[in-house]
Amino acid sequence: SPLVPGILWVGTDDGNIQVSQNGLVGFTNMTGNLKGAPQNCYVTRVEASHVDAGTAYVSLDCHRNNDMKPYVYVTRDFGRTFTSIASDLPVFGCVNVIKQDPKNPSVLYVGTENGFYVSQDEGRSWKRFMAGLPPVRIDDVVVHPRDGDLILGTHGRSIFIMDDVTPLQQVNAEVTARDVHFFVPRTAYLMPGDIRLTRVQAGSKQFRGTNPEPGVALHYYLKQRAQGAVRISIAEARTGRVVRELTGSTEPGINRVQWNLLGDPPARSLGADEDSPPPTAPRIRPGLYRVTLTANGKEQSQHISVED
Repeated sequence: SPLVPGILWVGTDDGNIQVSQNGLVGFTNMTGNLKGAPQNCYVTRVEASHVDAGTAYVSLDCHRNNDMKPYVYVTRDFGRTFTSIASDLPVFGCVNVIKQDPKNPSVLYVGTENGFYVSQDEGRSWKRFMAGLPPVRIDDVVVHPRDGDLILGTHGRSIFIMDDVTPLQQVNAEVTARDVHFFVPRTAYLMPGDIRLTRVQAGSKQFRGTNPEPGVALHYYLKQRAQGAVRISIAEARTGRVVRELTGSTEPGINRVQWNLLGDPPARSLGADEDSPPPTAPRIRPGLYRVTLTANGKEQSQHISVED
């Protein structure tokens, strides 16, 4: 347990779930309290809650019993009772891992044999979350504790990272009841693009992943499709000088606009050749910026700290 030292949960490959509340002095087998699941299934994960010491989430893999159904449970009383939270997960696809978001206890992540799912209501309902992700077995899930990046370990398809899922960590029933909501953005960092700092190896074996987009993501929620344009204005917090104007999607749900930490490009000078390259957008300076979202006639603002 991340909350109380000495509370230990164990899941075994023959279906046993055991808990110790006294630091290895003694374990109690709670397997008999897990109703509705086949016996002798592989316990793929026991996830101790980040907010309640008596709560844990359990996932089972029963494919060795010729059973490909998802089995996911929660206990809130140290294993004395278990409740299924498989709800509307697909009936075909064993669950390999369940994780609770470290900052939003209502958000759960599940990796199955065929894909990845997210619940925003602690397992009462699930949504398939496969943006840019192939239909592949998900074996592990990590949410970066500082940056809020979602990291997935797959079986045979490498590691996939969903950059910045902090909106999922901030969303709740109050947010989704609103017509428009602007999420608090992450701290932004000006990355030096100095080619002298790169490392090159000769030959064709360059094993590189895809870097995230430069800059910072700006997220907002729309309950329904926006009436008219969605605009984002970025200004220096101290002077109020606007440095960048952006437009966003009008689609309902959580939307993302990526700001590359560049200002608006200057206007082309009079008399310039039409074939000449457009003026280069200026790189902004470190500091505090005020970001204002305008949608459906409403304005909401957040601050972004840009660090060097």
